[in-house]
Amino acid sequence: MKLIEMTKDRKMDKKPVFKATANKTEDVVVVSRYAVILTSFTILLITLMSIFYVGICAQNVKSQYNLSRLKEQKANLEKTKLALKLEVSRLNSLERIETIARKELGMAHPPNRLVIDMRNPSVLRASIEDVVAIESYYDEELTSN
Repeated sequence: MKLIEMTKDRKMDKKPVFKATANKTEDVVVVSRYAVILTSFTILLITLMSIFYVGICAQNVKSQYNLSRLKEQKANLEKTKLALKLEVSRLNSLERIETIARKELGMAHPPNRLVIDMRNPSVLRASIEDVVAIESYYDEELTSN
């Protein structure tokens, strides 16, 4: 009961705990605008950084695909190079050249007498008659075969 009496004794006038004054309201508005601007700037900055990061990641992936494609192309070119070297070796073989010369071109080894060593100085001093005699002999050998 004492509790009920105590509440009756109190004044029933209730005063607001906080009073809004003109200066404090403006301060709240200014702080609020500043917070909105700061938050907007932060969100914009984070968005731009995210877009930049995604762009860099996309460029990195593109570069990796390009590098992979170039490595594959390099391996194919090395295989082709090896195959071409093998083909050159096969085409340059003396046995193959001799076979083509004999069968397709109808060539034959010259007789040993007709081989002239041009490094020998005595051959260089040969007379025109000697050269004509050698050529006529060679022509006769070709017509007889």
